[in-house]
Amino acid sequence: MVQVTERDEALLAWLDVVRLADMDAVRWALGAMSGAGEPVSLRRAQQWAARMIGTGLLDRGRVAYRDGSIVWATYLAIGKPAPNLFRQTTRHEVAVATVSARYLAQGFTWQRDRKPNSPELVLTIRVEARILCSQKQRLCVG
Repeated sequence: MVQVTERDEALLAWLDVVRLADMDAVRWALGAMSGAGEPVSLRRAQQWAARMIGTGLLDRGRVAYRDGSIVWATYLAIGKPAPNLFRQTTRHEVAVATVSARYLAQGFTWQRDRKPNSPELVLTIRVEARILCSQKQRLCVG
């Protein structure tokens, strides 16, 4: 039986935000979650990943253009399906995770941009933006 620590839960919550990460990002994130401010060793990150994979909270895959593995939190951990590693945006998502992990190591927080859930909200935002633009034009012209 494997014990899941608060650091493990925090790292899984971070993976919920960034969705997937390579081992370099995991190294930095583990260092950030332990308060070190610097990355842990690659071996330590691989051991953490293997332990979480053993619990069923993490999964990994490997794509042809990467040298190492990409990991993500499983449905059991975050309630979301596994990401598609063959999308065009996968490289971008891995890069964002790496930047996010380095920000965490420096003491910052990272939040994913959220899309509005309802079409009414999108319509309201567009209408308000048009009103503001028209008011600005009147102020500039008059």
